[in-house]
Amino acid sequence: MVQVVFLVGALTLVVATMLETQFLFAKVAVRRTAESYLAAANGVATAAMLRQLAGEVVANGPATTPSIPPLAPQCIAGSACTFELAATYAVTGSTLAGTGSDVAANLQTDVLAQETRASIVMTVSITDGQGSPLVSRAQLLTVRTFAAPPYAAVSGVADAAAVTALAAEGDTAGCDPANPSSCDANAASVDDTRIFAARVCQSDGNGGTCPGGDDTYPLGFENAFANAAWQNGNVAPAGWAR
Repeated sequence: MVQVVFLVGALTLVVATMLETQFLFAKVAVRRTAESYLAAANGVATAAMLRQLAGEVVANGPATTPSIPPLAPQCIAGSACTFELAATYAVTGSTLAGTGSDVAANLQTDVLAQETRASIVMTVSITDGQGSPLVSRAQLLTVRTFAAPPYAAVSGVADAAAVTALAAEGDTAGCDPANPSSCDANAASVDDTRIFAARVCQSDGNGGTCPGGDDTYPLGFENAFANAAWQNGNVAPAGWAR
C-alpha cells in the first residue's frame, strides 16, 4: 500500500513538473514573439508623438513646451490583436527654458523656422490580448520643432538601457559648434542637418508672376543660427555622458 501511494505521488510530481516546464516554455515563446513587434511598436508610437507635436505647433506655434498624452492601447498590425501596444511620453527638457548646462547648437531662430528642441523619454509597452504586460522599451529622444511642415522631427534616438558614453545628445548639424564659421564651410556636406530659412516667390494665381517667370523663385536665405543653453533632461544609466 505504501509503495502504491509513493508511486502515485511520484507520478503526480513528474506530471506537474512537465506541465510547469511546458508552461514556462510557452511563456518564453510568447514573450519572444512580443519582442519581435517592438520595432514596429516604436515606429507607431513615434509617429503618434510627431503628429501630436505637429498639431501643437500648428495651433500654438513652436514656442510651446510640448505636452504629449499617452498613446492608448491598440492592436499591433499583423498580430490579429494577439498583442497590443501602448506608449507614454515624458518631456524632460526644452530649449524654451533658456537655461541649463547643455548647448543646443545651431538652432534656426529666424521667424520662418523658430526651431526648438526637446528631450523626451518614450516608453513603449506590449501586452497580450487580456492586457497582461509582456515587454517594454524606453528610448531617449531629441525632438526638433519648427514653424513649417512637417513641424516636428526626431534628430536623436538612444535606447535607455544602453551604456555607451555619448558626448552629446542629438546632432551638431554637421559642423563644430565651437567654431561657427566651419558650419557654413560644411553647408554642402551630407551630414549638415541644420534647418535653413529661405523665402521664395510663388505666383499668386491672379496674373502676378515671379522674377524670371518661374513659378517658384528663391529670394535668398534668412538664416539666423544660434546656440542655446538648455538642460537635457534625459537621465541615462551609469556610464552615460549626455
